[in-house]
Amino acid sequence: VHQQPAEALRAYESTLTREPNRLRTLLGAARAARAAGQDEVARRYYAAVVDLMDPASARPERREARERASGG
Repeated sequence: VHQQPAEALRAYESTLTREPNRLRTLLGAARAARAAGQDEVARRYYAAVVDLMDPASARPERREARERASGG
């Protein structure tokens, strides 16, 4: 869990402007947004993670993203 989630989110978003569609960065941004209480922003990033990953993937990150993107 991020100790300063709002600052972490800003850092992830800065990275994403330079390097869009990086899986780990999107996931970090989603987690930071969620920890900062920015649920809609978190859902948007989680949805991007789902879109980026192979639908057949059994990785726990995809399962987490699918659940969180739908509001879970």
